[in-house]
Amino acid sequence: MIRFAQLALAGIAGILALKVLGILVLPILGLAVGIFAVALKALLVLAVGWFVLRLLRGRKAEAT
Repeated sequence: MIRFAQLALAGIAGILALKVLGILVLPILGLAVGIFAVALKALLVLAVGWFVLRLLRGRKAEAT
């Protein structure tokens, strides 16, 4: 009977630990991944803009 009580408490503790993981850790992880994605998107936009400006400057230099 004592073994069953210990296993039941361990199971309840495990379920509570998973709930805490789902409530606290996963949103923080999602926030970190979201911030990384926004920064990566901004860098990609800047890189494309720099590339286009470089191409336009090169064509101006060839035309003159």
